[in-house]
Amino acid sequence: MNHLWALFWDLLKRDLSLASRGHGFAAALGFFLLSVSLAPLALGAEPVFLHSTAPALFWILAILAALLGLEGLFRPGLENGDLDIIALSPMPLSLMALARMGAWWLVTGIPLALSTFPAGLLFGLSLSEMTGLFGSLLLGTPGLILIGGAVAALAAGLRQAAGLVVFLALPFYAPALIFGPQAAAALSEGNFFAPSALLLLAFSLQALAFAPFLCAACLRQYLE
Repeated sequence: MNHLWALFWDLLKRDLSLASRGHGFAAALGFFLLSVSLAPLALGAEPVFLHSTAPALFWILAILAALLGLEGLFRPGLENGDLDIIALSPMPLSLMALARMGAWWLVTGIPLALSTFPAGLLFGLSLSEMTGLFGSLLLGTPGLILIGGAVAALAAGLRQAAGLVVFLALPFYAPALIFGPQAAAALSEGNFFAPSALLLLAFSLQALAFAPFLCAACLRQYLE
């Protein structure tokens, strides 16, 4: 067991290095920041309206940003033979998938959550409100990445599957879109055990329970 976890951490560090050198995370963060910056121009300069729409808008853009680049999460490994080597090693494919999705969250999900602080200034949010948004995204983005990764594994053997990944993943993001803004409001008031925050955490934990195994099952079909 210790040997497996050592392999997992080595693979996580490797995937983290590869993900940080790629362009997917930069595209996701750039899309989020650019969209948030342009939103006040489209919505108007009414402070009350901008303030009230910020949580829902931030969550919608975070969901779309999280999907950028996910279609290539496992496909390169199928094409260059990396996954074949891992499949022959003692490491289960589910742990490999968890390491890859974990690395993607570290380079994409956390920067997305942190970007709420500079972006929130454009919407007149207070520090507590920006902290609430940050906390809600920190709770919910793991679920977004895990579900998106499972869909990406399903479409890993298909060329130009970006549209398919978005189409299949979006319906499963509905709980995050419902509870995310509510959790942000509750966390901004210091209510850390609000039902919306707990349900958002449950969304990510539920995704953690099934996504790595679903990824492994899908990838095993392609490898065979």
